[in-house]
Amino acid sequence: MTATTQHTSFTVSAASLDAMIQDNAPDPSNDAQQIIGADGAVLFSAGQAAPGYEEIMDSLAWKQGLILLSRTASTGEHQRGYVWMSPQGIVHTSGDAAATTFTLQAESGGAFFRVLIDVLGLQARPAPSKGFDPARIEERLLWEIISAESGPQHQAREALASAVAGIAPGPAADLRSGEYAVITATTEFNGVQGQQVGRVLAIDTPAGLLMHSEERRLLRSAHVLEPAPAWVLLAQLITTMPQPQDIAWWVESLPEGR
Repeated sequence: MTATTQHTSFTVSAASLDAMIQDNAPDPSNDAQQIIGADGAVLFSAGQAAPGYEEIMDSLAWKQGLILLSRTASTGEHQRGYVWMSPQGIVHTSGDAAATTFTLQAESGGAFFRVLIDVLGLQARPAPSKGFDPARIEERLLWEIISAESGPQHQAREALASAVAGIAPGPAADLRSGEYAVITATTEFNGVQGQQVGRVLAIDTPAGLLMHSEERRLLRSAHVLEPAPAWVLLAQLITTMPQPQDIAWWVESLPEGR
């Protein structure tokens, strides 16, 4: 008896993708749950994957974490992506705000950083100068600079540009001219130390990257921006990701035969 050829991807509607995330699908213990492909084919139903989709559904069913990726430009252009992490590897998808379908692709863990770089649109940027103090800002400005309302967006752009002009004149000029995008990566996973949540946020401009961080002092905190080379963003992302001991724990937690 020949083995069924395994599909490494499948396509669903945008509404089905949102439902999968909300319902934590696929869940083999939920007999009422279904995943329907964009072509109308039933891919998962009554706790079982359709023939040929067992491996990718198994990877999603045994997921241990999810990364939400976002890149939003001043013009409103928005790219979103999702990366499910499991002992078997990763499953990822991405699309812009106008996407009506999303293709979920299974790959080995070795594709992880390529996926992050592609979805977040990371590129080489000019190295910043050294020897400066981070610029303190109001956190709300980070979201107002991608507001659909031109008034608040313009005011936020001016406020952030003024705050960083002394340490990052190039990115400050890009902020004023509207040449920037806000990028975020929010990670949540089950680890050896329990549930872990992390977030990395930055403003990407042609003249350089502005990294956000939060400085905590006693009972108060302050939000700051500082110029940084692109590799710093990846380095910060790594600190929010599952570590080798977490992945080893995932593998050990798999039922026998998986």
